[in-house]
Amino acid sequence: VAAVGFFSTDAINSPYQRPWNWGREDASDQARHEVADSLPSSIAVRASSTMLPLLAERQHVYALDARPSAADATRDVNRVVITAQDVSWTADQWKQFSGGMARAQFVLVYDRDGVKLYTRLSAA
Repeated sequence: VAAVGFFSTDAINSPYQRPWNWGREDASDQARHEVADSLPSSIAVRASSTMLPLLAERQHVYALDARPSAADATRDVNRVVITAQDVSWTADQWKQFSGGMARAQFVLVYDRDGVKLYTRLSAA
């Protein structure tokens, strides 16, 4: 039980880290909820860490590695969700990642308020 208490109060995405934001959502929060709500529950998703709590009840949800590897991101999934606050990639890394996503037949279908959603062309 102590480990659970530690996690809920000390995790990066815990509301206890920023209690002054309780009860308020910013544009990024709204975008994350919009994307999470739009994803069919039967679709396999790989997501960055701030998206995982919103997708946790899915049968097929996987954590995105913080490295900009499209090959890793697209493995065994039909959607990839990345939030800007979870990755600190350079412009060149984003360009490389985007190119890799295109080669894997994923297209960017949502890009707003720091949230990007890629969809596999065959799963659109």
